[in-house]
Amino acid sequence: MPSAPRWVDALQKALSLPANKSQIQYQLATVDANNVPHVRTVGYRKILSPTDAPHLPVILVTTDVRTTKVAHVRANDRVELAWFLAGSHEQFRIAGRVRVVPAPTHPSYKDALADLPLALRTLHADLPLALRTLHAQGFDWEALRAAEFSGMPGTFRINYCRPPAGADISALEGAEWPAALPKVEGEEDEEDKRNWKLGLSNLSLFLIEPVEVEYAAIPGKPTQRTKFVRDESGEWTEKALVP
Repeated sequence: MPSAPRWVDALQKALSLPANKSQIQYQLATVDANNVPHVRTVGYRKILSPTDAPHLPVILVTTDVRTTKVAHVRANDRVELAWFLAGSHEQFRIAGRVRVVPAPTHPSYKDALADLPLALRTLHADLPLALRTLHAQGFDWEALRAAEFSGMPGTFRINYCRPPAGADISALEGAEWPAALPKVEGEEDEEDKRNWKLGLSNLSLFLIEPVEVEYAAIPGKPTQRTKFVRDESGEWTEKALVP
């Protein structure tokens, strides 16, 4: 069985260090339909990989399906992220392709990972390799989406019930929004139940499949900088670079 690329091990080790505690945010760049670049800070969730294929990592982000970055990757699925872990002075630049998996009720759901609904498990020829492999193995995207929504703090969940980030706030003058959305597990308030259903319907999985990575270990003497590239078969090669 192929092993995970060395940059994945380096990233997971860096995240485990006490010096990097809570450093789970990085900058993500997208390009819109007019070829204009945009960058924003997003939060890391986890790394997925197909069964018996750790060499095919996928970086999971959760986002509101109404955000502009979702529209951007539908026009151009190439993205790059930059992640500097200040505690250990390590930097990761990760380029790859994205697929967005929304709620099954969303109009774009059938196009998320295939030309046909996910239940049919019909693969799209243009689907990136790791996602294609997960898809073929019957990965339960909806279970993951629901678990991510349930597992986040109530103060985060409530954001999926509000108008989308970046909307004109003047139109909402005087509107009152709850500060948090508690878990809905039984005899909860009807408003909480409505908000839970609405919020869950807006949450989507933003799946980044890396194909090129630059890793710099700045504390080294000299600084170590390495480039990793994945080919179409999923094999990774690495090359040392000038820092």
